[in-house]
Amino acid sequence: KTLLSIMANSNAAFNGNNILGDKVNNQSQLGGGYPFNDHNDDKKLSDYYDTSKRTLSHCTIKQIMNAPQPSTDNVDTTVLMIDGKLVNQVMIFGTVISIDQQTTYTLLTVNDKTASIKVKFWASNENEGGINDKLNQLKTNTVIKVVGRINLFHNQRSINAFNFFVIDPEKNQMAEYMHFMIEAIYAHIA
Repeated sequence: KTLLSIMANSNAAFNGNNILGDKVNNQSQLGGGYPFNDHNDDKKLSDYYDTSKRTLSHCTIKQIMNAPQPSTDNVDTTVLMIDGKLVNQVMIFGTVISIDQQTTYTLLTVNDKTASIKVKFWASNENEGGINDKLNQLKTNTVIKVVGRINLFHNQRSINAFNFFVIDPEKNQMAEYMHFMIEAIYAHIA
C-alpha cells in the first residue's frame, strides 16, 4: 500500500476523534514507538531497559496525552504505550503558545493542532548546543521541533526537552513539518 492510498481509504486519519490519538485497530502497529512483539511483556520490558535498543518516536501531542501507561508495575513512570509500543523519547513539532522563564528552567507550552503540552528545558551552565541562547531568542507563535523525554508528574504529562530547532517558513522548512505529520499519520494507521 502507498501512503496516499491508505490516507484516501481511511477517514480515521483525519477524523477529529481519531487523529493520531486513538488506536484505529487492534493490530500491532508499525512505527510510533519501539518495535517489538506485543505478546511478550517480559521481553518488552527487558528490551526497553536496554538503552542500546531505545528509539526516538515521532508522534503527535494528542498521542502522548491519550496514551495509557503500561499495566506492569515494574515499568518506569516515564513510559507510555503508543500504538502498542513502549515510548519514552519523542520528537514533536508544534507552535510555541507561551514561554515562562524561571531561574532553574524555561517552560514552553507547545500546540501541534491536535493538543497542547508543557515542554521544560532545565537551566544549565554548560549551554550545550547554544540551547540557552536559542531559548532567550525564542518568541511565541514560532514553529519548533522538540526532542525530549516524556515526563509524568502528579498525573500531568510533559516533556523534558533535550533540544529544539526553529522551523523557519521563510527558508521553506514547513515542508519538514508537513512531512513529520504525514509520517506520524502513516505510522499510526499502517
